[in-house]
Formats: sequence, C-alpha cells, structure tokens
Amino acid sequence: MKDPCCIATRDNRIHAKLRKIIPSKKAILILAWSYLFALSWTIPLSLEGSNFAECFLFAIAPSAIICALIVLVSASGVLQTIRFAANAKIPAWPWCFTVLLSIWAIVLLINYPGAFSTDSVDIINMVSGLPFESDHFRYDSLNTHHPLAWVGFNAVILKLASIAGIQGTGALGMLSFVQLIIFTACCTFFIQKTGTLSGSKIIWIASLIFFAANP
Repeated sequence: MKDPCCIATRDNRIHAKLRKIIPSKKAILILAWSYLFALSWTIPLSLEGSNFAECFLFAIAPSAIICALIVLVSASGVLQTIRFAANAKIPAWPWCFTVLLSIWAIVLLINYPGAFSTDSVDIINMVSGLPFESDHFRYDSLNTHHPLAWVGFNAVILKLASIAGIQGTGALGMLSFVQLIIFTACCTFFIQKTGTLSGSKIIWIASLIFFAANP
C-alpha cells in the first residue's frame, strides 16, 4: 500500500505544474481586458478598409500582450518596491520629479506654447468647435480615432483656462504644461521603479539622464 504522504506530495507537484501551465483567473481577466483595450483603438483601422488579419497580427495582438505585461509588472512591482525601498539608496522621488520638470519646462518655454502633433491640433480644434477635418485621415471612424478620455481631458483643461480668462496662446501653453506634469510623473515613476527594483544607484542615474536628455 502506498504511503498517503507520498501520494499527497505527488498530487501537490501535479497541481503546482498545472498552476504554472494554466493561467490564473486574474491573468485571464488581465489578458481579456488588454485585448479589449487594444481592440478599442484598432477598430477604426478595420473600418477604414484595412485587413483585419493584418490588424490583429501587427496591432491588436502585440498591443494586448504589451498591455498585459505592463499591468502584471506594475502590480507585482508595487510589492517589490515596498520590499526593496529600504535597501535601495536612491534619492526620493520629489527630487527626480523636480529635476525632470525643471529641464523640460525650459524646453517648453523655448517652444512656447508647445510643439503640437497633427493629432493634437485636431483634438484642440475638435473641442474648440473648429473644423478638424484633415487630408491625412478619414473622419468617418469611431471617435475619429482619438481616445475619448484624452479628448475629454483636453476639453476640461481648455475649459478651465477659459474660465480663468486665459485665451489663445496662453490656453495652449497651459494645456502643454499640464501634459508635461503628467508625463513627468510617469517618467519619474519609471525611474524610481527601475532604481528600487535593481537596487543600483548607477541605473537610477542613467535612467534620469536618459529621460532628462530626451524632453
């Protein structure tokens, strides 16, 4: 007769292997959300007449995988950051944020009210009630291919500027500065995360220099 302890140990090994092979419910939900997120911004490509198989292969699937990895790494990184923060001798995040914002603010002043892409100009025209049709894109797709939340965000900032009596170039400069603050916060998070996870001040400094030199 086999020892029950041996049978239990073998079953535990089998279950452990299955857990490695079969994704958890959380992982499945993250993958599903990532797929829907990627699908939401690639639908207009199909509506324009692009081959769906090509869209799925080169846009939807890679984007979904990248989104899922970002979510998983970010979720696990929170606990690891707390665990390693005490051992990683890197400067506090406000210092990093201030350095980046100071350097990039100078670049913004040089290019005041900011350097806007074609899409940004379209969004600004859209929320300002101006014609936003462009030759480079067919505006018969869902949400004119711009993310609804981002369009709404731009509208809120420009509305606040209008309420404060800031018009024209000043409003655009305000919009650029708010976007700069958000971008600085995201890059600061990445730099601090890189430093704490690696435990290396050299990597932290290298990351800071890289972002500071690429406004």
